[in-house]
Amino acid sequence: MSIRNYSGWTYPCTSGWKAHTTGDNGSLDLSNLGQIQMRGKARQWGTPSTCTILYRHGKWFASITVKGEPVRETGIGAIECIPLLQ
Repeated sequence: MSIRNYSGWTYPCTSGWKAHTTGDNGSLDLSNLGQIQMRGKARQWGTPSTCTILYRHGKWFASITVKGEPVRETGIGAIECIPLLQ
């Protein structure tokens, strides 16, 4: 099968793969392929739900979708809104 017709696959659930990380580097364990080193850092880490393997521009990439709660922080210099009295 040509790479043009087969440019990747998706694991729709957590069977067949496992991410060994807390969001900063780590490794990805794929069934029948073995362990692959990950690099990069997630903006926010949560519970892994799906994994998609893609072939783009001569390289293989993994995209992991995670379920997590958004973290919203108020940084320094934030403006507090006070309602005006009429």
